[in-house]
Amino acid sequence: KQWYQRRVAITAGGKYCEREGLTGERILEVFYSEKRSFPDTPEEVEVEDWVGGIALTDGWVYGGLYNGIITRVPGNPTRESRTSSGISTLQVHEKPIKCVSVIKGEGDVIITGSLDQNLAMVRSEADKMEQVFVLKGHTETVNCSGVSPSQHQLASGSWDTFLKIWTTSLNEPCDEEEKKKRRKKSSSEPLLRTPL
Repeated sequence: KQWYQRRVAITAGGKYCEREGLTGERILEVFYSEKRSFPDTPEEVEVEDWVGGIALTDGWVYGGLYNGIITRVPGNPTRESRTSSGISTLQVHEKPIKCVSVIKGEGDVIITGSLDQNLAMVRSEADKMEQVFVLKGHTETVNCSGVSPSQHQLASGSWDTFLKIWTTSLNEPCDEEEKKKRRKKSSSEPLLRTPL
C-alpha cells in the first residue's frame, strides 16, 4: 500500500466549539492510504494563498483567497495563460474570502463574502476587474452567497444568523444618501450598499 499525507484546514465553530473554548482555524496532518491513486491534474494553477471560495463561468475561474484577493484565471488554461500574465487579481477584502458567487453576462459580476463581515461586488471585463460596491449589513462573517435565477437579487448568509437580500443592479445604489456620495466620490472607489 502507498501512504499519502495531506494538510487539511479545520475551522472551529458551533456550540460545541464555544463550550470547549475552541476557536480559529488549525492545520491537521492526515496520513491515509487508498485503493486507487489520485488522478493526474494537468490543468492546475498555483495561487498565492489558500482558496476560500470558487465560482466558474464559461471563460473564467474566480477564486476568493484567504488574503482577501479575488483571482481570475482563464477557464481553459494553457501553459502560457497559467503564468502571471494570464492571471488577474484584485484586493477586495481585508480578511479571508469565504464565498464567491457570479452573475454571468458579457462582463461577469463577482460577489465575494468575507470574514470582514462584508460582501464585495466586482465587475470583471476582458482586460480588467474593478470593485463596484461594498455590501455592508452583516455583523459576523459572511459564509455564503447565491444569485437568483433572474440575476436581479443576491442573498447572503452569515454567522450572525441572518439571510440578507441585495439588489444586483450596478447602476443604482440602494439609498438616496449613497447617490449623493457617488456624485462626490471618485469613480475608482467602491460605493457602500445596504440590504433591500
